[in-house]
Amino acid sequence: MISVCMAALNGEKYIKAQIDSIISQLTAEDEIIVVDSNSMDNTVQILESYNDNRIKILHFDNSNIGGGEFKTVNRIRAAFLLAISNAKGDTLYLSDQDDIWLPQKVKVCEEHLKRFEVICHDCEIIDNDLVRHGIFKREKVGYLQNFINPPFHGCCVAFTRKVADELLFSLHRLNNIEIAHDHLVGFTSMIFNGKKSIGIIHESLLLYRRHGANASPTMGKSPNSLRFKFTYRLNDLKCYYLLWKAKKAIIKLKNKV
Repeated sequence: MISVCMAALNGEKYIKAQIDSIISQLTAEDEIIVVDSNSMDNTVQILESYNDNRIKILHFDNSNIGGGEFKTVNRIRAAFLLAISNAKGDTLYLSDQDDIWLPQKVKVCEEHLKRFEVICHDCEIIDNDLVRHGIFKREKVGYLQNFINPPFHGCCVAFTRKVADELLFSLHRLNNIEIAHDHLVGFTSMIFNGKKSIGIIHESLLLYRRHGANASPTMGKSPNSLRFKFTYRLNDLKCYYLLWKAKKAIIKLKNKV
């Protein structure tokens, strides 16, 4: 069973194209969990119009989640973690509301998830008119690499139930660590299962839409301040440490059984 985890906010312009590209690759047993954060447009109505019980809509008010410059990171993270916590799949996929999955995405990812706990793939950058502007390639996997350019870009990430359970087990330790949801997934597997648990697929499996209103930046110059960048890397270190403690706690529990 596959669970697609999506965060939505005022996505009426693009979400139908994305859902169409996803649902055509799913079986009757799979699910799409959409966490809608108080959309003020027709996003929810578009989702409901499918009348498909595989599409499960969770309504989520994240407007009180702050964090200054980390506000966007924290709100997106909270929405995706809610989706992950409700997912029942053996494999889980992170999805934005405004991209387009290429037809081979699920088939290719599922093959790689037989050998890896987390996979990350390339994507093609497109604009509003679906004009392609090059390929965004995944970088190598490494503990130090995560401080420079981690390969865990959400819409290009899929992972196993094992990693989902390890992440959910660790969340109570990570509540105060401001770090993106996709990085958290990748870091969890690296700490619990080693960096060889991460697979890089050098194949473009989706069209990544850049339209000027994306929730998070990709490519180009980062708009974040030096303070944000420095704090984020400190948070990376804290995340490593707390995940290591969570791993030790699981080992301790298993030894008691």
